[in-house]
Amino acid sequence: MTPDLPPPPSSSLDPSQPSSTGMQPNVAAGLAFLFSWLGGLIFLLLEKQSQWVRFWAAQALVVGIGVVALSIVIQILVRIPGLGVLIALLSMFLWLGVLVFVIYGAIQAFTGKTWEIPVVAPYARTLMTKIGG
Repeated sequence: MTPDLPPPPSSSLDPSQPSSTGMQPNVAAGLAFLFSWLGGLIFLLLEKQSQWVRFWAAQALVVGIGVVALSIVIQILVRIPGLGVLIALLSMFLWLGVLVFVIYGAIQAFTGKTWEIPVVAPYARTLMTKIGG
């Protein structure tokens, strides 16, 4: 179930809008995404000016929470006798995918692009309005 808030127009996510963190907006957004839920939370609380940085930070927070939840589920499934070894092997490929995903997202942010991650973006927009906004 996705949040009921309509997405703001793409024009409100301007990567050239200055950041209140004292960093270039692309650097703030890239660091937020690179440091997952912690970076997302910090930048979401600190950033007061750039909606673009706040959007990247909110997406980082949502993705980070999802990765933590996935990690917990995998840790539980690995303990199932007989199935644990298969889950452990499959999880290596899954974590490789997560790593590629995070690197891709960080590159998008560091290069000043707006990437609205499917499924994640609506929740990120909701967080933007509820945390520090």
